Amino acid sequence: MSTFDFYDQEFINDSCDWEDSPNGLRMTSNAWGNQPGRNFVMGCMALLKDVEYTDFVMEITASHDDNDGTIFFCSCYGLFT
Repeated sequence: MSTFDFYDQEFINDSCDWEDSPNGLRMTSNAWGNQPGRNFVMGCMALLKDVEYTDFVMEITASHDDNDGTIFFCSCYGLFT
């Protein structure tokens, strides 16, 4: 798990708990929230750190054991300069 930085966003109801499982990274808590006065769902983030990829294809297999959702962020730079 040292390849990730973990962040608990503000306005969530619980702490974000993670574990390494045989199938990959797994969130074991049910933390979630909503920013007051706005309709932004808040939660837990696991971000890869110290990596840079070029010419890649991303393939993800995910399973949900509870009522959580999943969002993937990809950050690209240098494409439009």
